[in-house]
Amino acid sequence: MAPDRIKIIFNPAAARGKAGEVANRLRNALAATSNLVEWVDTTHSGHAVALAREAAQAGFSIVVAMGGDGTAHEVANGLMQVDADTRPALAIVPVGSGNDFVLGAGLERDPLRALEAALAGSTARARRIDLGLVRDDRGRAEHFINVIGIGLDASVTHHSQRIRLLRGFAMYFAALMRTLTNNYGALPMQLQIDDGEPVSRQVLMLAVANGTREGGGFNITPKADPGDGQLDFAMIGPVSRLRLLQIIPDVMAGTHERHPEIAVSRIRHLRVRSGWPLLSHFDGEMYAWREDGVHEMEISIVPRAIRLIG
Repeated sequence: MAPDRIKIIFNPAAARGKAGEVANRLRNALAATSNLVEWVDTTHSGHAVALAREAAQAGFSIVVAMGGDGTAHEVANGLMQVDADTRPALAIVPVGSGNDFVLGAGLERDPLRALEAALAGSTARARRIDLGLVRDDRGRAEHFINVIGIGLDASVTHHSQRIRLLRGFAMYFAALMRTLTNNYGALPMQLQIDDGEPVSRQVLMLAVANGTREGGGFNITPKADPGDGQLDFAMIGPVSRLRLLQIIPDVMAGTHERHPEIAVSRIRHLRVRSGWPLLSHFDGEMYAWREDGVHEMEISIVPRAIRLIG
């Protein structure tokens, strides 16, 4: 059996550009590796999608996403652009701000040990995980590996991208505080879950997740399993700012199901419609801004979509 060829796709912009410090140490660790390992840097948003697709087409058997959740998102989307029988396995080396999917999926958190695991990994021992798929009324279709958030958490993501001095949970919490004074309020939405009848709800925040957490430490769907063939759904109804602040500690601990303002369930399909534009994010990166005018999304599960090392 031929040895695995490994392509490492590194995002220098991860962790607000600070990932390069870690990457330099990891490059040194690669000095003694074989010529079966190739390293390439991304240069712009969306670049990792093309690089992952090209790696698959070139016969690499493992593609390593070295960055944050956004890098893993792009690499997964690139892998999904090739046939399943030629699709490489995915490994993740977390050097981003939140690294939520890695923590939620129980993967190695230390970048050096994660790289060592990827280099020593075997596609034969990789586990199958699901992906989410979103189609919107603009004709766009895209997969997500961890979570899509609509409403409040998308606004938090938007504000987090303007914070430069903080990282990880501190950055997202500061962004939440900004959101409480800007862009706060529930929106009317029509939701159709699986084969149920459409229902109208006032929604402050809606998350559909493949992983357990988002925002660097908010355990919004603590029972999620990326390999169970289902997506986890969490929705917060209209609550005051003060009430939200009372709920947040339970969201961080993953014990928020007891609050009547929060609905949590497992689903396979969700259709969301609103007369207002749906502000949304994918895996910690903005997907739709208000000016994009997205009013309808269809969210579904793609079972056993890719193989994951670790």
